[in-house]
Amino acid sequence: MRKFPEKFTAPNNQIGENKIRRTAAEIKDMSGNLPTLDLHGKNISEAEQLTLNSIYMWANSDEISCLIIHGKGTGVLDKAITNLLTDLKNSKIIEDFFPSSKYPGAAKVVVFFT
Repeated sequence: MRKFPEKFTAPNNQIGENKIRRTAAEIKDMSGNLPTLDLHGKNISEAEQLTLNSIYMWANSDEISCLIIHGKGTGVLDKAITNLLTDLKNSKIIEDFFPSSKYPGAAKVVVFFT
C-alpha cells in the first residue's frame, strides 16, 4: 500500500484566480453573453470617453468582464483603445484585456478585478 505524507501540499502549478476569471471571460465572449460597448462611428476622443465611462460603470456593477467593439477599419481606433486599456491595466483599474475570439481584430475583452 502506498504511503502519503501526513500533510499534503498542492502542486505549484495551481490555477490562479486571475486565470479563472480570464477563462470565464473567454467563455462569456464565445457565448455572446458579455456587456458590450460598440464604438463604431466614434472618433478617438468620443471612443476613449465612452470606454472609460463604461468600464467604471461595469466594474462597479459586479460584472467580471465586458466586450469593447472598436471595429477593424484603419486600425487607429484599435490602437487608441489598446493604449487606453494598457494604461488602465498598468494603473490597476482593470485586471487584464485580450482580443476577442468571437470578433478577432475588431474587439477586446476586458477583465475586471473582483
